[in-house]
Amino acid sequence: MKLNKKVVSLIVAASMLSANGAVFGATASNFSDIPNDWSKTAIENAIENGLLVGDNGLVKPQDNLTRAQMAAIVNRAFASTVKADISKFTDVASTAWYYNDMAKSVQMGTFAGDGAKLNPENKITRQEAFAVLARAFKINDGKDSDLANYADASSVASWAKGSVSAMIASGYVSGSDGKVLPTANITRAEFAKVMDNMLKSYIKTAGTYTTVTEGNVMVDAAGVTLKDVTINGDLILGDGIGDGDVTLDNVKVTGRLVVRGGGENSIHITGSSSLSNIIVSRVDGGVRIQVAVGSTVQELNAADGEEIIIDGAVGNVQVTGESINVNLKSATVSSVDVTGANSTLTVDKDSKVSGTVTIADAADASKVVVEGTVATIQSSAANSTVTVGETGKVSSVDVKAGAEGTSVTVAKGGTVSTVVAAADGVKLSGEGTVSTVNVSGNNTTVNTNNTKVTVAAGVTGTTSGGSAVSAGATTTTSSTASTTTTTTTTVPSSTGGGGSSGGGGSTTTTAKYKITFTSGAYTLNFTPNQTTTLKSAVSGYIANVERYVTNSTASSENKTKALADLTKLNDMTKNNGNISTTNADVINWLSKVTSITTTGTYTYTTLDKVKTDMIADYNSGMTLASFIGKYGKTITVVADGKTITITAVSVIS
Repeated sequence: MKLNKKVVSLIVAASMLSANGAVFGATASNFSDIPNDWSKTAIENAIENGLLVGDNGLVKPQDNLTRAQMAAIVNRAFASTVKADISKFTDVASTAWYYNDMAKSVQMGTFAGDGAKLNPENKITRQEAFAVLARAFKINDGKDSDLANYADASSVASWAKGSVSAMIASGYVSGSDGKVLPTANITRAEFAKVMDNMLKSYIKTAGTYTTVTEGNVMVDAAGVTLKDVTINGDLILGDGIGDGDVTLDNVKVTGRLVVRGGGENSIHITGSSSLSNIIVSRVDGGVRIQVAVGSTVQELNAADGEEIIIDGAVGNVQVTGESINVNLKSATVSSVDVTGANSTLTVDKDSKVSGTVTIADAADASKVVVEGTVATIQSSAANSTVTVGETGKVSSVDVKAGAEGTSVTVAKGGTVSTVVAAADGVKLSGEGTVSTVNVSGNNTTVNTNNTKVTVAAGVTGTTSGGSAVSAGATTTTSSTASTTTTTTTTVPSSTGGGGSSGGGGSTTTTAKYKITFTSGAYTLNFTPNQTTTLKSAVSGYIANVERYVTNSTASSENKTKALADLTKLNDMTKNNGNISTTNADVINWLSKVTSITTTGTYTYTTLDKVKTDMIADYNSGMTLASFIGKYGKTITVVADGKTITITAVSVIS
């Protein structure tokens, strides 16, 4: 028998946090101090939905919220249960009432602390609260222009600007008297109002629901089916779903579907459902998104999770999180963009990517495994790996300059029509079919059978089937890839040389790899015969630096490891230029900048403003990808008497 339930406040005898830490069930009628003002409805909803409670008949709306209290409220909103190990934090006693809630918040990724402390008893500021909510609801950073109408916009901390502007742009926060008041503490009433703006209804019991209220909807229980409804806002599948199932049957979501809960066989999109944007952010396991025939999903963002399985038709897939396994199983996808480092995309034998799989330069050490069909794979990431299995078919693999150390392996039965090797140190191997390889990067190795290899002028270090291939020549490997038959083809010098050097010429031409990090912005010059060993080792250290040092949420332990790697990097390159690692050195170098030319989106005015903004972004922990997007992929900087041009950025900090 079908259940027909109107989604209202569905909590019965909810567990609620009191001001002194006690937990009990309550309704709005239990409290005598609920104000009859702008906050009344929000406070009543927060009480009824189990988010907020007071003590001894008082809800204390004007009291400032502590970090622990906010953690508890957010945990209840998402029904989170999984706890992280927080033994490293010295200020959270295991006997404290908030111990479990702080452990849940760390697991959720809403609270990170400073590596040693979580400061649970501190009052939380408005900008801190907004940052926590933006993380929980997976809201992308807003723009500086979103703060333009607020008189105190300059008071918003650089690390909080994205979150505060996002909350304003989304309509969840409006400020007061033309001010956003970022550093002021947030009261219980104010926070209740923000939560009421963000969530209009909660579904906390299993069943089939055919009506919903207007606004964002939270589902916190497994076994829920939404049928024949339109959600005018976001639909959030909370942590409380665990490994359970949720079904969307003929459901339209005008906003986003945020998936924080659900297991490896659990999120079913059926009927004529229509979703424009799915964000998968399960932090404690894997999840499957199953899209039935007749439903449409325009975009899916794999932001967090151990394994994300996509089954069915999806438009664009974005892999933005680090170290995520995304598996396409019986899937049809238009395109895939990988920007998260160390992530793996697997296309099974029954899946197809009709467009391009793009591996961005920030996605170092990412892997693509193809057992099905992919039109094009395009990689700009160093040390990336492309594996084509025995049933895999790829029309072209394009290894861009800057993707040094990329390997392409084609198993017996697998096919790749064309490989373009524009980076240095590209390796091709396997018993499968690779028809054509066009080489414009140095030190390329081709060990596939019956492959036609064409080497551009000025390129050095190419081998095919174990034999050297001269610049400007074309060769075809034998069936055993052990001998070569070579015919020489003249390649015009105007096509340029290989790798990062950007120019043609003889084998004595220096291949330049440009790295900028902290005080010394140096061009490291490695001659071609040094590239394979030295550059390969350097790239591994750079990957750690990018992943840890430029990540504002990285642990102190990981940052320590990265600095240790930098020490090794410094030792390796000391004959070419010293690479420093301290914040003070960064600021010292930036203070000596005399001119900057860029291709980024940043609008340059005075040089002082440029320096101020760059320093602020560095101190905020801006990621490499964000820095490049803002200040430019190609940057020419004159500082401290040195002129550098960054054309293939490995690290910016």
